[in-house]
Amino acid sequence: MFFLLTYLKNNSLQQHQAASFGISQARVSQLSTALLGVLNQVLARRGLLPVRDGGELAQRLAAHGELVFAYDGVERGVPRNQDREAQAEEYSGKKKRTA
Repeated sequence: MFFLLTYLKNNSLQQHQAASFGISQARVSQLSTALLGVLNQVLARRGLLPVRDGGELAQRLAAHGELVFAYDGVERGVPRNQDREAQAEEYSGKKKRTA
């Protein structure tokens, strides 16, 4: 379980995971595939798979006893120049050429 959780949490490269656990990259691939399958089966049996459809999520939230939900995330404002022309220059999305 620790192997799979570190793999999912860090979203690491298989080579990094292999070096961390002292196994080959091919073995990491085999283990992660097998363990993810087992994890998904367990979550499905318990009805704990993530909802991937907006309509189904709305139904589940409507049927939930609590009407207030907390969002566990951080939203940060993007500091941007208030001047429109300066903003267009700084955030045009084009690569700036240097002479």
